[in-house]
Amino acid sequence: MDKASLDQISDRDMRKTLYLSQGIIIGLSALIVFINPGLLRDFPGWTKMNFPIFLLTCGTSTGIAALQILLDRWIPDQWTDDGGINVRMFQALSYFHIPIAMAVVAVAEEFLFRGLLQPMLGYPAASILFALVHTRYLKKPLLLISALLLGFYLGALFLVFHSLAASILAHYTMNVLLGIVQKHHDEHSRKRL
Repeated sequence: MDKASLDQISDRDMRKTLYLSQGIIIGLSALIVFINPGLLRDFPGWTKMNFPIFLLTCGTSTGIAALQILLDRWIPDQWTDDGGINVRMFQALSYFHIPIAMAVVAVAEEFLFRGLLQPMLGYPAASILFALVHTRYLKKPLLLISALLLGFYLGALFLVFHSLAASILAHYTMNVLLGIVQKHHDEHSRKRL
């Protein structure tokens, strides 16, 4: 889909597409749990969160988001352009809605990839699948590498802290920060035109 086609999609339809994609991920998670309910036996431990984990998770994810923002300024747009999908998605979300939508994304994706697939398939496989699910990045090596590294980072948080809450918090923090910066940048760019 080209950028002109994306501009023809209403904000409401963009939001519906976002929530539909997360609904599919939640449905897949439910199917996996139905087939293998034993995967939830360690669930109470997944919610472990204490102040040091919170600080380390928020600090590293904020640092990663800041690095991404800096790289976006230095790297040519054609290397990081996902076809305008991220830009258009954050245009469709208000500043108030970004944290809500990103909470849904973080919980749905981390429950599937870290909570279910990582224990089933292992850390490397879950991290690679996380990157591959972001299909719009497959034709952009830099974006694919970024998604792969992010998948390994989130998987490492789950592995080291035995806490799904840590990987959810990191995913959420990065997405919210990057989304707000993207929306602000887009609005500022439009005012100049």
